[in-house]
Amino acid sequence: MEREESRPLDAQLERVTASLKASLEEVCAADVQRLDTSESLRIEEVLAIASDAAKEVVKLRRRARQRPRPGLPSDMPPAAEHRRFVDERGVPWDAFAVLPTPEPRGLARLPEQYQNGWLCFESATEKRRLGPIPDEWQTVTDEALRRFRDAAQPVQHRPIPPQREQH
Repeated sequence: MEREESRPLDAQLERVTASLKASLEEVCAADVQRLDTSESLRIEEVLAIASDAAKEVVKLRRRARQRPRPGLPSDMPPAAEHRRFVDERGVPWDAFAVLPTPEPRGLARLPEQYQNGWLCFESATEKRRLGPIPDEWQTVTDEALRRFRDAAQPVQHRPIPPQREQH
């Protein structure tokens, strides 16, 4: 029997995405105003399954970003896991590489400095982007990472549109 780790990432991602979709469709189909206790418990279990599937999708997509991508420069640094560091005020930050989709339509909307990816910096209250991705950002000192963060452009928060009411 083939082990999970040996399956191609795309096949694993397809399987987990299908599980996530099925779980969410099942939960969304429930009439929440008519649920009894046992049905509510079943919904809770299905949501736990959906949560696990969503976490697995994120993990697999991050691993897929580390593979060479057609259409992007071969010397571009690979994506890595998050780096965490603390700034001079004691604020914790996450740093991670973001690689755009290689589809020309998606790339056309990005400013030139972000066309081959960017380094994202996130704290609890702020988000910044630095493009292009600096060489060896995964291995530089925390002090150098703080300097990259200082050079990054703040991201404007987009307002969340109000949800439409269903009648």
